[in-house]
Parts: sequence; structure tokens; C-alpha cells
Amino acid sequence: MNIVMDTRLALQGDQEAFIRLINQFELSLYRVAKAFLKKDEDCSDAIQETIVAAYQQLHTLKKPEYIKTWMIRICINQCQMILRKQNRIVTTDVVENSIPSDSKFESIEIKEAVGQLEETLKVVVVLHYFEDLTIREIAELLQTPEGTIKSRLHRARSVFVVCGLIFGTAYVFPSWMQALQQIPVVGNIFKSLGGKGEKQAAEENLVSEINQSVTNQGITLTISEVLFDGTRFSIGYIVELNHDQKISKEATPLIDNPGEFIISINGKEINSSKSMSREEDLGTKKEFGMIQLNQVNDLPDQFEAEVHVHTIGKIKGDWKFRFPVRKIPPKVFEPNLSVKDGNVTIRADKIILAAGSTQVNLRVEGPLNSVRRKFYIFDDQGNKLKSVNQTSDGKAIDNDRFSEIYYFHFDPLKRKPHYLLVKDVKKHDEYIERVIVNLNNPPTPSQPIILSQGILGETKITQIERLTDRTEIHYQSTGASKESHYIIATWKKQLNEEKDYIKPLKEPRLVKEHPNSYILTLLPLKKDTSIYLNAQAQKDPVYNEDLTLKIPLKE
Repeated sequence: MNIVMDTRLALQGDQEAFIRLINQFELSLYRVAKAFLKKDEDCSDAIQETIVAAYQQLHTLKKPEYIKTWMIRICINQCQMILRKQNRIVTTDVVENSIPSDSKFESIEIKEAVGQLEETLKVVVVLHYFEDLTIREIAELLQTPEGTIKSRLHRARSVFVVCGLIFGTAYVFPSWMQALQQIPVVGNIFKSLGGKGEKQAAEENLVSEINQSVTNQGITLTISEVLFDGTRFSIGYIVELNHDQKISKEATPLIDNPGEFIISINGKEINSSKSMSREEDLGTKKEFGMIQLNQVNDLPDQFEAEVHVHTIGKIKGDWKFRFPVRKIPPKVFEPNLSVKDGNVTIRADKIILAAGSTQVNLRVEGPLNSVRRKFYIFDDQGNKLKSVNQTSDGKAIDNDRFSEIYYFHFDPLKRKPHYLLVKDVKKHDEYIERVIVNLNNPPTPSQPIILSQGILGETKITQIERLTDRTEIHYQSTGASKESHYIIATWKKQLNEEKDYIKPLKEPRLVKEHPNSYILTLLPLKKDTSIYLNAQAQKDPVYNEDLTLKIPLKE
């Protein structure tokens, strides 16, 4: 990302460029806000007001290269305003006296060290060591002499040395992502990046520590942890560049896709589908990631795994790892139950209740046009299991009959149900409910606009505020799923191109004082404008009752 170029585009009215700048600086704004404010919700308010103020005042920015410092100054002003509203008057260099336990500065050493700093030191530490601002930039930002800033940094270093943190010109103070691994707690990556299954397994100390590192071409790749429970094989990794290596967006030497991990089991390469999640911070030259293999039913209970990486980004090298893996024993049920309707048979092959997930294997046999089906699965209390991942594997039985095996992966169950209920979906219509709104005649709390979303509930548009710098859409959602709480604004009814969508200035935010109430923030709209508001909707599914399968889970 070229920050200066995007700033110039934003100054010319390019809304997408402004949104890119906000995405780039969001973490920096959070760090600054956290140095002043204790509660995350206050930080969120400060950041939101900073974004609005920055958009409104962007024309006052004289030098595009100073956009980051300019936005940090706005953020500091917003933090001060919040503190004043809370009857705590502060000056620019006074902040809260502690880093709260929910801070993103996760390392215990760093938290304690920063916590011991005087109020006058904390902001300069965040700006210098977290945001890489120079002493001169900090002095201008805080309107404080450079000598005073140097003195405060020197005093801060003394505290860090006492706490065992060595500071020097070559040392880069860790951000929250770096601090994640300062104390080698097994499962940290899974807790940060994993799904519900990995997180629950990490919290229950079921993750295996590996911590093998290989350095090649100036890049250190570390396999930190693994989880194998019979339904998934997850690998946590860290990529770290050396301090002398320069990086840019165009040639970022970080992992780009899961296919770059060649994984072998007992010397044989496996071709299971892989998925990836990751977080990166170009400023710290680190990436934390997780690779997950889903089709692992045929793997042995224990094996030697080999991970081989030939390319990281555009840099070719050789990073190879070998480590033993042992399966966390799951509960396995093989019910051998089936139902038949005409020439279609559905069979429950296997149910696996594992540490990191629940897996249900179903086999469908019948003519080719009948084996591709949709299923919903419920527990004994009628709760629908939410699918995390679904794969299938088909083959021909004879000339006119085929077999399709479905592998459904769900989050781990909190309790073992007495049975599972598999329902074959005959029909389930999903659609978009939309309404056109003219801003000359906006909705009101007494006369709202209602979007009926079928079984998902309804969304009630209660107010549309046209402000000088933004348009705010107030609405309430009654649906249980997060997807049903999201509305989209568009220019047209038929959406053919990206330009048909109205990109939000901010994602919908929850109104703390009113449960299930949200505000969607758009850029300023003219009074005579007409827009469409869209929400996801679903009809009640229609099931094929003759193919309903009840699977008891008896040990």
C-alpha cells in the first residue's frame, strides 16, 4: 500500500482510498487510544470519532506524508474529549496509570513494564516503540520540547532494564502480535487464529508443542504447535524476517497460500485440502498463521509428520521440519443405520466427537442425479449444528448407481447428546429482502421500515440521519444469526457490478444502550437520493421426512 498516493487520492475525493488509509492505521489508532483509555468500548468510540473527524477535516492536511501523525493527533484529541466527559481532565502527556488486563499488550513482561511507567512516559513509549515515530515527530505531535521527549524515553528505558527488557537502537519494541509469543505458552496461535475447535482444545491444554525453527535466506520459519484429534490436523506457524531485511507490499516474503506447505505423513505426501488463517504485521516483520487439513480420517493414531516449504513469498529457499504427532483419542460411533426412499439410500457411517470438532460422515447411494443432497443436523434438544467445513467424495458403484460420502465438520459439542437427527433438505429458499428508501421521506421510530427475513427474524429501519460528514442508518434486528444482523446499502435493485454497492464508511456497530440495535455509517448522501437497503432472508426448509435419520450415541 502506497500511503502517500492513497492520501493524495483521498484529498481528491476518492472514498475507497480513504477507507484503505483507515484500514492501514486502525491498529495504530487502537494502540494510541489504549494508552489513554482503559475500556475497549471507549477506545472504539475514540477511533470511530477519529475516522469521522479525519474525513471531515481531510482538506486541512497540508503534507500527505504526515497523514499518520495527523490522524494520531486527532485520535489523542478524541481521547481527551472522552476523558473530560468522564470528569477526568488530562493534559496531552497524561494517561491512565495502568495497562488493563484486557489490553492487546499480551506479554506479561511488557504489561508489567509499561504498567510501572509514570503517566508522562506512557504515550511517548507507545508512539516511539509501537508506532515508530521519531523524537521530533513526537515532540511536534505533543507540543513538547525534543529534550523532554528524550528524557522521558531514557527514563522509560531504565524501567524496562529493571524489568529485564533490554532496549537499544537495534531493538524494536514488540507489538501485541509479537508479544503473543514472548512467553512460550502452547496454543497461543490457536487461541488467536483458530476456530472454536482449536481455541477450545488450546484452553484445555490438548495442543502439542513443537517449537522447531529453520532459518534460510534470512527468513526464520517456526512450527510452533499442532493439534490432531482424528477429524482435523492443524499446524501453527510463525514467519519472521531478520532485522536487516527490507520488505514492501509488492514483494512481501510471507506465506501466501496453504499450498506452499508440502506435508508428508510417514514419508508419503498427502493431498488433503488445506485451509489457512493468518495475521501479519509488516512493521514487525512477523506473520502468525495456521494451516488446517480436514480430510484426515485415514491417518494413523501416531505418525511422523514432515513439513517442507520451498518458497515464502517471492523468496526461494528450503525450510524442512520433522516431528512426531499423536492423536488425541476421540469418541467414535459407527451406528450402521440407514434409511431408504425409492432408489436413494442414506447411511450414517461414522460420528466422531473429538477435542477440536465434531464430525458426521454420511453415505448416499443412488442414481447420479440423486446423490448430491443437502442435510441439516440437529442434537437431541433441537439445536441445529453449524457446519464449519463440508467435503465430499464420490465414486461409481456400477453403471447406473453412485456413492457419495459427505464429511461434515462442526464445532466441538459442549455435551454429548443422546442422539443426532439428520434431516434431508428437499427445499430451502434463501433470498434477499430489499426496500427502496428516498431520503426525502426517511423512516422514523414511530413509522419504521421493516424488512421481513423469514425464519431469520426481521430488521426494522428506525432512522436515517443525514449529517454534514456522514449518513447514519439506525436499525434493529431480531434474528439469532450474525448474518441476519447485517444490512447492505446499494444504488440499484439488480446488482451487476461492484459500483452498484454503497461502501460503508464504518461497518455496522452495536449500540451499547440498546440490545440488537445497530448503526451503519455511509458517506454523506444528498437529500433527494434514493437507495436500496438489503438484508438476508430465508424461508422455512422443507424436509424429506422419509429420509430422516435418528442416530443414537451409545458408548
